[in-house]
Amino acid sequence: MRLLTQSGTSNLTLDHNIFNGELLNVNNVISPFISGLTGWKIGVIFALIEITLEVNLQKTIALGNIPAINPEDSSATRLQKSVTARNNSEKIGLKFSRNGSDIGIVSLKNYGIAYTISILSRFGKTAKMLNIDSVLTCELLNLGQGSTLSSPDYININTDYLFEVNGFQPNDELKINIDKLPIEFRTGILLNF
Repeated sequence: MRLLTQSGTSNLTLDHNIFNGELLNVNNVISPFISGLTGWKIGVIFALIEITLEVNLQKTIALGNIPAINPEDSSATRLQKSVTARNNSEKIGLKFSRNGSDIGIVSLKNYGIAYTISILSRFGKTAKMLNIDSVLTCELLNLGQGSTLSSPDYININTDYLFEVNGFQPNDELKINIDKLPIEFRTGILLNF
């Protein structure tokens, strides 16, 4: 029986003082909802919906190279120019981990403005499902330009999630009390065995 479906968002901001942190602790999120279910057998499905980064790196690293793409350029030429510009730009990284195991690294560059990107699709399908013991963390990673942010730069990380709690009480749903059945029905049950 479905007991609860709930969604939410957790937030972590990295700045010149904070270089790493806990994005999401599944047990901390669901324990207030299941603490009163003593005697129940429960199952929890917990999924990440999206991880969104709000990024401002204007003081931390130099302005990234912007490819000079012309309308007459072929797709291959456009891709080559984009990759070259990206590789020649200064970058800072974010490493995401689940229970200490890396699930992905995202490299960020300075576009000259604050920007927002969605990143969960970069990690693959297995990163989306979490269990009750999962702890999702993030830390700044040195990709050649250091692993600290200058003030007032920041990276705001929003983690959207959805979980469902299903359960039953074994004493109520799995046991048939024969004494409370009508006499004719009890006789029918006994004769059939």
